[in-house]
Amino acid sequence: MDEKSIALKNMLPDCRFLKIDVANLKKNDTVKTYFVTKPSEEWKFLHEAAVVEFHGKLIAAWYNNEKRELIGYTPIRFAVSENHGADWSVPQTVVEDKSGKILYCPPVFGIDDDRLYMFLNQMSAPDHIHSLDLYVYDEQKRKFDFLWSRKIPFKLNTNVYKADNGKLILPGRFGELDGFPQTPGVLISDSGKIDAEWRQVKIAEDKYLPDGSEFIHPEVSLILNKNEIYAFCRNDERNVPIVFLSDNYGEHWSGAHASDIPFANSKIYSGTLLDGRNYVIGSLNADRKTLYILFGSAEMQFDTGFILQDGFSSELNDGYQWSYPSAYESDGKLYVIYTIVCNERNERGAVVSVIDLSQI
Repeated sequence: MDEKSIALKNMLPDCRFLKIDVANLKKNDTVKTYFVTKPSEEWKFLHEAAVVEFHGKLIAAWYNNEKRELIGYTPIRFAVSENHGADWSVPQTVVEDKSGKILYCPPVFGIDDDRLYMFLNQMSAPDHIHSLDLYVYDEQKRKFDFLWSRKIPFKLNTNVYKADNGKLILPGRFGELDGFPQTPGVLISDSGKIDAEWRQVKIAEDKYLPDGSEFIHPEVSLILNKNEIYAFCRNDERNVPIVFLSDNYGEHWSGAHASDIPFANSKIYSGTLLDGRNYVIGSLNADRKTLYILFGSAEMQFDTGFILQDGFSSELNDGYQWSYPSAYESDGKLYVIYTIVCNERNERGAVVSVIDLSQI
C-alpha cells in the first residue's frame, strides 16, 4: 500500500470482517465451472454478465462488443441453460443499435409477481448514462420485451435486492445525465414492485473521499441484515477497500469506512444466502488473475472461503484473467457468473461456477 493509501486508511474508521487469512485460500474441487459463451470472430469482447434462475432455467445476460470495451456496436445478449449451467443456448439479442451511437450496458435481473425483469442502461458515450430501461421476459417466445425508459443518470451494478421492510433496492452510482457517474448510491422502490417508481438515494454526498481523492468507478454491492445494510464499494484511486453502513434500510448512510477484505480495483458482488450466511466475491489483486469468494455469519464475520479462479484453468483449458462476478442462489446452489479474459489480446467470454452450498 502506497503512502497516500495509508494516509486515507488512517483517516477512516475500520470495519473488520475477516476471521480467515485470505492469503491462505485454496481452490475447492467440488465447484464445477462451465463456459456460457466464448469469444468469437464476431464478438471478441464481453463484460458485465449477470445470471438468474427462473422457472427451473438459468438465464445469463451480458453486453458484447466486436473488439473493445464499449466502443461502437454494443448489444445486450442472453442465453438459457436447462441443465444447471452445463450447456447454454445460442445467444439472442435483447436490444442493439448497430450504428454504435447508443451503447447498452449492463444487464441486471429482478423477479416480481412471478415475472422476470431486466434492467439496463443506455449510454451516450462509454459509462455516460443516458437512461435506465426496463424489459420483461416473455417465457413462451423466449425474448425480452421493452417496458419503459427513464432519464435516471444511474449506472447499474447488481441484481435487485429485497429488504425486510418489503422495499426493493438497486445499488450503483450516480452522475449527471449523459455524464460519468462517480457517486455511489442506490435506487429504492417504495412499493416493492419492479415496474414502478424508483427513488434516488446517494450513499456518499459526492465523488470525493475524505483525503480529496475521487471515486472513479464506485461500483456498489450490498449485504442486507434486517434494517442494517453494508455497501461494499470499489475504490480505484486509493488501494483502500471501502464500505458504507446504513441502519435504516438504505435511507441514510454513514461516511466511508475502511474494510479489511482485500478487494482490488474491480467489481465486487455480495449477498445473503437463504440459510442466513453472507458471501462476498471479488478480485484479490489488481491483475485480476485471482477471483475468490468468502462466506460468513449474519454477524458479518467471514470465516471460510476459497479461490474460484487463479490464472490458467485446467478445467476449462483456458483463462488469463477473471473479473466482474454476479451471483444467484437457487435450489441449494450458488451460481457465480463472471468474465473470462482468454488471452493477452483481451478476448473475453463468460463462465459460470456452480457451488454446491451443502459442501461449504
